[in-house]
Amino acid sequence: MELTMTSYNSDDEAQINPIWFVNKGRFMTATNYWSSSFAQRGLCYLSGSAGHLQFLIPECHEEALREFQAVQQATIEPSIHADGHIDVVAQDGTTRPYFVSIDKRILDVRIVAKRCRLLVYSNHGLIKNMPVRIRA
Repeated sequence: MELTMTSYNSDDEAQINPIWFVNKGRFMTATNYWSSSFAQRGLCYLSGSAGHLQFLIPECHEEALREFQAVQQATIEPSIHADGHIDVVAQDGTTRPYFVSIDKRILDVRIVAKRCRLLVYSNHGLIKNMPVRIRA
């Protein structure tokens, strides 16, 4: 399989130093996201590769890392908490599941209704590969 590299400009600093990813199929093999201003500010990032989604969670969000590592599936849906955001929801079977809201302006992937895989990464690498249902 061929490696592909993609760059994205998402904020003023990223205009000078764009966030980039190297992917092998749906799996991320390298990125500069972890040293970006987004990660330093604790912002999660959602990227796409080979029809699937990569969800990057900075280490400062220990609770989010634990929650997404513990569940077997997730959903992505328009946020009911913040206009112009999407919620990545850790479906744990409760009526109040854990979620992370992400501003649509910093997504590098188009969100369309479908089912695919959500690959959850910390700065140590892949921590979960689970099914996700996207509700656009």
